[in-house]
Amino acid sequence: MTKRRGLTSVVGGVFAIIAIITAIGYVTYSLNLLEKFNQTVLVRTEESIDRGKEEFDIVKANLVNDKLNITVQNSASLPVHLTRLWVENMTVSNSVFKYDIDEVVSSGRIVSNIGQNIAFNVDSADSYHIKLVTERGNSQQITLNSVSSAPLNIQLLAIPPTVPSGFKTQLVMTVTNNGSGTLTNLVPVLNPVGSPTATCTPDPVSPSSYDTLAPGSTAIFSWAVKVTGTEDA
Repeated sequence: MTKRRGLTSVVGGVFAIIAIITAIGYVTYSLNLLEKFNQTVLVRTEESIDRGKEEFDIVKANLVNDKLNITVQNSASLPVHLTRLWVENMTVSNSVFKYDIDEVVSSGRIVSNIGQNIAFNVDSADSYHIKLVTERGNSQQITLNSVSSAPLNIQLLAIPPTVPSGFKTQLVMTVTNNGSGTLTNLVPVLNPVGSPTATCTPDPVSPSSYDTLAPGSTAIFSWAVKVTGTEDA
């Protein structure tokens, strides 16, 4: 009987050790799991804060060699990593393209030529919706409409309206974008109408072009034009 009690005590001690080891292991696992969870929460909280601090703008968009040339300015304190470029041809149905890009814009810096290296050629007669997305998930969008498809208000004035032969008048052209999308690469062209007997010789236009014209904005072009002939300008 004494030997049996001694064996029972040993077996009981072994089970107690196993129980203690199991409890320690469970507590250790739980603490490690809790630490990983806390680290995940901290990382996600930091990412959310950084995402809120991220701020960038598309300040210019035009075409170079039939390709997009987008300029981005980073006005925040954090660098911006642009990772995706979406292009939708609004003139052609079901025409949406996604491109992976790798452009880093440091704090306070400006980066141009975004879109020059992607395999996408732009038709200047079509309208496009452009979207840039950062690694943190923020985005900026811009719509590029062709002049032929955009509602415009164009006026041409001569100041003064009449001048003697050999004198100059100032031509002023105003172009107002009444549409909902941004126009790009506006270049004015003077085309004489009819068969005038006077000769008009314009100086270079100022400015020579507008890279972008936002909705509701007005572009102003002006020329000094010398009039020579028997009729007033």
